[in-house]
Amino acid sequence: MNLPPLQLNEKFADSMHEHIDALIGSFPEESVRELPSEWAERKRILPGGLTSVPGKFSFDITPYLREILDCMAPTSSVQEVYLMKAPQVGGTVGVIENHEGYCIDYGIGPVLYVGGDQTMAEEQMEKRVDEMISSAGLQGKIRPNVVKAKGKSTGDRMDSKSYGGTFMRAVGPNSEGKLRSFPAMIGHFDEMDVWPQTIIKGKINTGNTYQKALRRMDAYEDRRKVFGLSTPKQKLTSFIEPLFEEGDKRYYNWECPDCKVPQPFVWSQMKWEKNELGNVNIQYTTINGVQTLANNPVWFECVNCGRKIHEHEKFDLLLEEGHGGTAKWIPTKKPDRPFLQTYHVNAFYGRRRWLNIVLQWDRSKDDPFLLPDFVNDVLAETWQERMEQPDMHELMRNAEGWEPGYINRDVVFLGLMADIQGDRIEAGVVGFGRNRQYWFIDYWPFEGETINIESECWKKLDEKITSTYTRADGVEMHVQIAFIDSQYHKDQVIAFCDQYDYHPEVVSGVYPIRGFEQIDAGKTTKLQSSDIKTPIVALADQKLKRALYSTLRKKPYTEGFPFGYMHFPGKGPNAFGAEFYKQLTAEEVFVTTRKNGQKIVTIENRKQRRNEVLDIAKLALGIYQFAIDRYFDIENEKRKLQKRKPLQQDNEIFISAMEAALYGDDYTPPDQPAAPDPDHAESA
Repeated sequence: MNLPPLQLNEKFADSMHEHIDALIGSFPEESVRELPSEWAERKRILPGGLTSVPGKFSFDITPYLREILDCMAPTSSVQEVYLMKAPQVGGTVGVIENHEGYCIDYGIGPVLYVGGDQTMAEEQMEKRVDEMISSAGLQGKIRPNVVKAKGKSTGDRMDSKSYGGTFMRAVGPNSEGKLRSFPAMIGHFDEMDVWPQTIIKGKINTGNTYQKALRRMDAYEDRRKVFGLSTPKQKLTSFIEPLFEEGDKRYYNWECPDCKVPQPFVWSQMKWEKNELGNVNIQYTTINGVQTLANNPVWFECVNCGRKIHEHEKFDLLLEEGHGGTAKWIPTKKPDRPFLQTYHVNAFYGRRRWLNIVLQWDRSKDDPFLLPDFVNDVLAETWQERMEQPDMHELMRNAEGWEPGYINRDVVFLGLMADIQGDRIEAGVVGFGRNRQYWFIDYWPFEGETINIESECWKKLDEKITSTYTRADGVEMHVQIAFIDSQYHKDQVIAFCDQYDYHPEVVSGVYPIRGFEQIDAGKTTKLQSSDIKTPIVALADQKLKRALYSTLRKKPYTEGFPFGYMHFPGKGPNAFGAEFYKQLTAEEVFVTTRKNGQKIVTIENRKQRRNEVLDIAKLALGIYQFAIDRYFDIENEKRKLQKRKPLQQDNEIFISAMEAALYGDDYTPPDQPAAPDPDHAESA
């Protein structure tokens, strides 16, 4: 019987051929005995344009990475390796790039690199892998680019490299087609905590992103090697933390020079000298006309004997066992499955100065906008939102003995917020001072037809914006920044804001506001173009709500108030009543699951309660964050022209500048030390 020839779909045939080629090419050209770490120190050259330590690669800079890289050797029994890390500790360069060069040199593959997104994946291949190939002398190993039928090409491409009978491909985590298009023996998973939780194709949820990538290696079973790393982000959505917990949770231990007790660097043992105000005690001196640090106020305290470990001792202590030192990785549990090792590296191991880390802690410890970055980027831990709906009755009890309209001596600048409704405008004035404190000075409803810009309610709002306010000590003040919500009657809001001058070089203005669920990574405020000279200010709505609820849960001390405290008037016939506080706490906290499976904490008004006061208070936090963002953007533009290092956001530097603007340039805040300049801190 004659059977018809087997007809293969062209796309299927291409995939089959690629699969067979990959299987054949997965066997190295020779028996590999050299470890990846030995290869890296023998062949890798780091170019000056891509690293702060150019020249011949050496694990003397990052000794904690040697063991991690060698887990990826063909002779190692380890199949999966995961690293939960701080930024800039060498993970991508020291492990992923070195292993990719090793695979190219020895013809090991296929390799799948999954970046934070498709653009990041292609940039990694184009800017870093190409440079590594060139500097390590591997260009001759890469097959030249060949264009095939229908414009397809193989060989040396932006998103893939063919070598030694196999290949390496770079893809983004949100491409279901690219993730499933070919098998891989080696998986390099980069910045996993910015991956989407699931891949959405059209309206179909095709599955968990990490599992999709991992399944590409099923054909290789015992020969597969997976390395994943990430700086952790939100606990609810983290890929790297659960994987770290499943493994043996290794920490890099060094020995105390005195008592010889092994221990890792941990935040709880970081200590520093403090001045009379509780800040880091930084002393300056002048050498040849240049101001520099005269002391080193930060140290690590041994958990056993209390010996002070100073930063200049760190790199000798970190040299690993068998390579000139005694440090080593120590597992803290049995892995949940075989052939899995996991590692943790915080920022204290990297090249960032301990003093700068402590200064960041001083800036962020009480700031709901900055603290998550410290937890993620310094401690290399996930951030978990602790969200609870504030108690309106407790807020009423904590109201203070002053009347609405009273402006405390500690108020440095004023902001006005307005929420536009169909039949009224709700508005409030808040004062801002040191330690990011807020004083809710007054609140008004202005009734009228808001669709008519000539209505009395708009005139009353203008009066409040342009009024002169008098502080308790007689200092006259004006509203520095006004935010007008443009969600309702956008055209009228834009026209209203157009009446006021806009000066982009100063921190002031009357701005239309738009709310967004998410703005550029980590940002709370962003300027957007509008039809008038004044730009629209976009605000991260949920981020501000979370910050507001965190602020409202703060409690006064026996003497004084915590950083970020919001004060309310509790005296006189016009003191805010129960309805005010009911609206202030109207929205509830929910854990929401998005289409892609990502879980997030949200604060929502699902019961449609009146919440104008909450919106006004939220805008107040937005004004402060916008003001500090604008101030440092303007200042850093000047520093860029002067070829000076940029300033990091610092509340004390900012509020001192605002106070100087109020009193004049000669003003020096009483009992306030000068905030350290990063130029000086960097010279520690």
